[in-house]
Amino acid sequence: MADPLSVAGSAVGIVSLGLTAAQGLIQYYQAYRGQSEDVAHTTTKLEHLLDLLENLQILLSSRKSDAKDGDLLDKVNSYVEDSYEPIQELEEQLNKLRKTSDRDVIASLHSFGRRLVYPLRKSTLQKLEADIDDSMQVISLALQLLQNGDLNRVQDDVAALLKLVEAASVSSEVRSWINAPDASINFNEAARKKHTGTGSWFVEGSQFQDWLVKPASFLWIVGFAGCGKSVLMTTIIEHTQRHHQLKQGIGIAFFFCTFNDETKQHCSAMLRSIILQLSSQLDQRDSPLSRLWRRSKSHSPTDQTLLECLHQLVHCFKDDVYILIDALDESPSGTYRDGVLDALAEIRDWGEPRLHLIVSSRDCSDIRSSLLITSSDETMIKMRNESIDKDINNFVSQHLRTHQRFRKWKDYYDQIEAALVDGAQGVFRWVECQFTALARCPTSEYNLKRTLQSLPKSLDETYARMLRDVDPSYREDAQRALNLLCCARRPLQVEELMQAIAVEMGDSPKYNSERQLKSSEDLQQICAGLIDIDIRFTDRSGRGMKELDLPFSTIIDNRYEVVRIAHFSVQEFLKSDRIQKSKDFQDLVGFHVSMQDANDQMAGTCLAFLLEPPILKPKSSRYSSFASKYLVNYTPAYISFEDYAAHCWVDHFDECSSSSSTRVQVFRLFFGEGDAFEKWISRRSHKIDSKTRPSLLYYASYFGLTPIFDALVDIGLSKELAATYNGCIRAEPVFLNEVTSYGTALQAASVNRHIEIMKLLLKEGADINQEGGYLGSNGYPGTAVEAASLGGCLEAVQLLIEKGARINEVVVRFLIKKGAYVDQEAGHHKTPLRARSEHRRSDIPQLLLKEGAKINYETDVAISFQPKSRWDTRGCANISQIGVQAEQGPA
Repeated sequence: MADPLSVAGSAVGIVSLGLTAAQGLIQYYQAYRGQSEDVAHTTTKLEHLLDLLENLQILLSSRKSDAKDGDLLDKVNSYVEDSYEPIQELEEQLNKLRKTSDRDVIASLHSFGRRLVYPLRKSTLQKLEADIDDSMQVISLALQLLQNGDLNRVQDDVAALLKLVEAASVSSEVRSWINAPDASINFNEAARKKHTGTGSWFVEGSQFQDWLVKPASFLWIVGFAGCGKSVLMTTIIEHTQRHHQLKQGIGIAFFFCTFNDETKQHCSAMLRSIILQLSSQLDQRDSPLSRLWRRSKSHSPTDQTLLECLHQLVHCFKDDVYILIDALDESPSGTYRDGVLDALAEIRDWGEPRLHLIVSSRDCSDIRSSLLITSSDETMIKMRNESIDKDINNFVSQHLRTHQRFRKWKDYYDQIEAALVDGAQGVFRWVECQFTALARCPTSEYNLKRTLQSLPKSLDETYARMLRDVDPSYREDAQRALNLLCCARRPLQVEELMQAIAVEMGDSPKYNSERQLKSSEDLQQICAGLIDIDIRFTDRSGRGMKELDLPFSTIIDNRYEVVRIAHFSVQEFLKSDRIQKSKDFQDLVGFHVSMQDANDQMAGTCLAFLLEPPILKPKSSRYSSFASKYLVNYTPAYISFEDYAAHCWVDHFDECSSSSSTRVQVFRLFFGEGDAFEKWISRRSHKIDSKTRPSLLYYASYFGLTPIFDALVDIGLSKELAATYNGCIRAEPVFLNEVTSYGTALQAASVNRHIEIMKLLLKEGADINQEGGYLGSNGYPGTAVEAASLGGCLEAVQLLIEKGARINEVVVRFLIKKGAYVDQEAGHHKTPLRARSEHRRSDIPQLLLKEGAKINYETDVAISFQPKSRWDTRGCANISQIGVQAEQGPA
């Protein structure tokens, strides 16, 4: 095998010769480009060849010597050597042209009239193009091979990482039950923005190296929006994976909180994802996750149960466990973030020496307080330093040189780099946005200088320019798209958003097919720079899969495009009051996103689809015509916004104003003519049909729809059933204590934490101890208080106990997990929250004994609940008490 350096050197020499020849020929023929189409075509081909040679030169010159690259560089060199002969001919052509001066050419043109001289003869151009084609063919092969070699290195690392955390070793039943969000999607999206060397300053530094090995290590990466935290996190994840390859027996799991996907914002989602990833790295058949599934497969696990499972998983690994969580600040404050932060606090409180945790976020006061970090704390890594500027410099340099649309500025690369790096102020996102303006800028030094001198000073100003660039004709569609994307509960497919935008709002919202956009390019045109569109692939079950791992037949029609707000900072700007209050943005007030108004729009749009589903055409793709002709039983796929509407309209309706006009649509759905209600329920659960479905009251309770509940009570509990209600005609008797296989209305409200509905049901006379459904222990019929325990809502449990609910082991276990403590001294207290154990052969005494109580069957034993946030040094505080009278005689 040849020495890699000598091989690379010979290749660089030939490439240098090709560059000289191509540049000379381009310079010569540029003067005659307007003479004929043939000359223009040849010149364009020369420019393409020059691009290939420049890219190959960059890769060869920047490549470090590595013995493992010997075979690769041998092959590259053989391709480059094959190009030597046609490149040499190009040089000979250039030398011939140089012998003919411009004066001679002009004289020849005058002398021969229309007859072309040598440089412009068709035969000359054809020979030149043949040499160019030969050169391009072999240079392209060399370039592709070299790029693939580098790419394969990265892809091998990434593939090993994704294989490590994928859940193939976990049974499909357990995977389906745990229902963990796919963190690899976010990892891949962030990794695509990386360039060579991104984040090397951090992973090569002492703080990261110490984090890998120090017991119970913790780091917090903090930086403002757009500074590249997520991209840095992918670098950290990859380097942690390499550490895993060197050291067997360790576990790795990561999670990305995501501002535009509600399924990746809450504590449960984070824990499920981490647990599934770690479980997939164990060979144990009887893993903590499998045991949890066997115990709780009839219902969803609580956050506390998931934390216990994670703690057990950490002990299953022979060596260290690494958990990496990005963008804590993208978990919304006031809703989900508290739960995420509480979980992280508990994980750190474990003090497990082999557990290493790293998180990233903006510097938010609630996050800082929860993490117990001070400004001088060494565990805080601030992303505002010279190393970030170097990362940005490298990013700008590589982006300019590897994208064809910026070749026109090759003589000004240094000038552009200096302007962008200086203006970035540490914000990667700002730089990304300015590339759009540079690509559109007309090619002249004057225009370039004017563009660079007028660069926006901040992200706000950048986004304001993008909004002003929206064509007034499309402004309404752009506003609708941004509103819907900002409040969407999950990422929308392009077809879904285009259908939603086509709904005409008003007193009676309705889909108008003539208004629907036709392609993702249309969306990008009306919202340029403000949205991103990603291409994804699924198998028939809907799970994302790697396209190249699939047989041809399984990827037909399974390519889909997802549209989302381009960056967290875009959504933050649209929602902020800066648009409304700043004089600089007064012309953009129409783009301000009020989340209540956005949810009004989304709820109305969803209900329009459910009430009058449009007839949609099957999704077209490049494979559709082939598949329908040649594949047996092929059914063309189609995407409908109706699926999103069925699963998410209630969430949006909950966020609407009390006077929202969507109430009329909700009444039409529940009480109107036709089968819209049955179709909606069927879309949510294919197991339910009109004959077996629970009552309207059950669904009003399950979804917490107070207006529907009130209407049903008004209608159904009166002596005479109303024939109409608010212009709707359907009504049915209301049985408060109806028991179905899904349980009672009170159980439905309890498990879903709808406190107001629970109070209304109890006020109307619902049986608080009625058993039914599958929400009891081990999947057996249970009561409302058991359902509330399984739903993890302490307030619901307290309400039911106050109203006289009987409790059993399930409830006591829940209370203890929530921080209850037992105290024999409290047995004589006459509290208002007393209840008797449900079964005489109860396990409650044993549970209480385990928690430290001394059981006396002739006295009461009390459990007092204290929220952990208010625990004092004794572990408790006098706020509230839930007394449990444990009557238990000898067995």
